[in-house]
Amino acid sequence: MSDTTSQAPSTDNGDPQATALPLTAPQQFKLTLWRRVSLLAYAATLLLSFNWLSWYSPPTEVPRALLLLIIVVPLVLPLRGFLHGRAMSYVAVAMVAMWLFAVGLDIALYEQAWTALGWTLTGCSVVLFVACYFYLRYLPKPPKEPQD
Repeated sequence: MSDTTSQAPSTDNGDPQATALPLTAPQQFKLTLWRRVSLLAYAATLLLSFNWLSWYSPPTEVPRALLLLIIVVPLVLPLRGFLHGRAMSYVAVAMVAMWLFAVGLDIALYEQAWTALGWTLTGCSVVLFVACYFYLRYLPKPPKEPQD
């Protein structure tokens, strides 16, 4: 017995929309909007965190490199996939945004000298998390392969 059904070769090169169904105009608008918001929030969060720890208010009790390693590096690791719009990178950035929310809230509530920067980091991380969530929500899902 031979199988008479043929499948088209996969052209998946890592692009999230390569094998996905076509989007309608409103879906494409929402996807583009949330991608841009997430990129802006990512840039704001990254620049705020880095500048805060290295220039605005460098720590005196703890080595600066240690805080940069704990706060900034987890945000930089998924950068390549995030810039390319890959879903798993957006999930990783959303998890890091939850971590930065907790850090910003802790700093805003318990550090008297850094209250404004803590609230700013908290706000940026909330916007980043929400933007990642909605980007992933409107990202088209690839079609399911038929079961044999």
